[in-house]
Amino acid sequence: MPSLQYNEDGSPHIHIYVRRDKKTYKCLHPSCTHWLWKKDLEGKKSICSVCLSHEIILNPENLRLARPRCINCSDTQEARAIRETRSKLQELGL
Repeated sequence: MPSLQYNEDGSPHIHIYVRRDKKTYKCLHPSCTHWLWKKDLEGKKSICSVCLSHEIILNPENLRLARPRCINCSDTQEARAIRETRSKLQELGL
């Protein structure tokens, strides 16, 4: 089993997966050479490849994209509905 990788500041490295070809994804970080088969990525943690700030759990819907993204960067109807619900809850103070 590979050991946990760390960033230069000592924090644990979370991969930023982007599609390399139809069956594999690689980490976008410049000093990381990690890659995995698409079938092995479901349920793994990644960082959004668009905003590079939010953590996501990869699911089959995310893995259809070349650059998996978080709910804030996604433009699907479901993502828009979730963002609208979140804003309403924030207005109510919940």
